[in-house]
Amino acid sequence: MFKITKFEVKKIFNGKAFGILSLILILLTIFTFIALRHSKISGNELLFNTFASSGIEIILAIIIPIVMCSDFENKAFRLIIGRGFTKNKYLSGKVLTITILTIGLSLISLFTAAILYLKSGKTEKITNLYIDKIALILLVQLGFASVYMVISLVVKKKGGAIALNILLPMMISLLLPLLDKLLKNGMKKSISGYWISSIPQKIADMGTLDQNTIEIFVVLIIYCIIGYLLNNILIRRTEI
Repeated sequence: MFKITKFEVKKIFNGKAFGILSLILILLTIFTFIALRHSKISGNELLFNTFASSGIEIILAIIIPIVMCSDFENKAFRLIIGRGFTKNKYLSGKVLTITILTIGLSLISLFTAAILYLKSGKTEKITNLYIDKIALILLVQLGFASVYMVISLVVKKKGGAIALNILLPMMISLLLPLLDKLLKNGMKKSISGYWISSIPQKIADMGTLDQNTIEIFVVLIIYCIIGYLLNNILIRRTEI
């Protein structure tokens, strides 16, 4: 597992795609900060909103298929399994790689936002509420990564997976509110509120650390667990 992760991480960080996408992420974070800096919001909100709205999920939607689909397109998957790696070790290595990649990209965006925040003139003590909000957004990105991995393993083609990663979450976000309307008489809570794309707004709306914080945390952990289980099923069914 760790051999696969070490090889993949080295390949990613030495590759052009990571450098280009990291630069794009930094630019997106800067543009987001510029758009928000004159809003009537506190320093804490400025830092959080810049990080949460920087577009990390779009970068992940592009880079995860590059990591997940390359081995299938160039037939390397067969060679890796042929060298004695089990499918489970292969998947675990990929999951760890994607986790490191997601955290790395999130930190790039957060550090960029923090530097801009410190120079904004709106600096103030960061409260525990906003520390927790930022941590939850990081979990959101890991949840997105889990979804993108599933799509990538289903498609196994970089181009198709990138397109679906970008379009499918948006389509689901549009369709779920319609489902909520159809089921509104029998449902206490909306289904759309638990879709991964809707959770950042719920985090932004948190005014205190309350029961909703625990609920959001549990939902995000469930996304990661279900994503891993689905990926495990998909990789086991992949022909060598």
